[in-house]
Amino acid sequence: MLGKLMKYELKSSGRLLMLLYAAILVVALIGGVMIRGSVVVGKELPLLILFIIYLILVTAMMIITLVVIVGRFFKSLLSQEGYLMHTLPVPTWNHVLCKTLTALIWIVLAAAVLFVSGALFLVGAGATRDMFAALDLESIRNVLSQNGGILILAIAVLIMQLVRIVLQAYVSMAVGATANKHKIFFSFLAFVVIVIILNIITALVAAGSMTHNFSIFAFSGYRTLIYQLIFDGVLSVVFFGGTTLFLKKKLNLE
Repeated sequence: MLGKLMKYELKSSGRLLMLLYAAILVVALIGGVMIRGSVVVGKELPLLILFIIYLILVTAMMIITLVVIVGRFFKSLLSQEGYLMHTLPVPTWNHVLCKTLTALIWIVLAAAVLFVSGALFLVGAGATRDMFAALDLESIRNVLSQNGGILILAIAVLIMQLVRIVLQAYVSMAVGATANKHKIFFSFLAFVVIVIILNIITALVAAGSMTHNFSIFAFSGYRTLIYQLIFDGVLSVVFFGGTTLFLKKKLNLE
């Protein structure tokens, strides 16, 4: 059932994003083709316009991705549409997991589009040969062989932080939706309160560890990343459980 929920969610929220992805990639490729060789007189203005269009599209993609992540959760689970969604024979945690995974997919896709657009620009500009010629593949291979583990761990930390931030937004909305009026305001207020609490906890941990001449923030490499992964992982579990609990026990769709 989770797969069906995700399929519906991706289809419902992805139409505009897919158009933006395609537009960004096309504009990047056209820009690369226009700049191939060198910029000649008469090309500067079209290139500037194309660059502005690219920036507008990228900004729109970021904003719409955020709106999709936050808006779809609120609309489908905390507004009138929630009456239908919550009557489905699906556990509440499945809804939360579906929204979280879908949000992560859109974030990763947005990052991938930015990377691919850069690559397409280089392809269009005919710079790929020079780029590969400048790469020292042997040095890259040595770096990856020596630091591959920490790189994988860093990627895992980044993904976990994204999950934690998404779930932090979801639990804030779930808390704010318990209010009879001004649900969006109370959702924002709940998010700010959570941020303040997390900052206080971080400051207390830092102060306590420094008092004992043992600062976890002084560590580098694996240990720092592992601490961060555990911290974000625990918070993600707490936020996931809190969101599920509020949706199940404190749901207010009025």
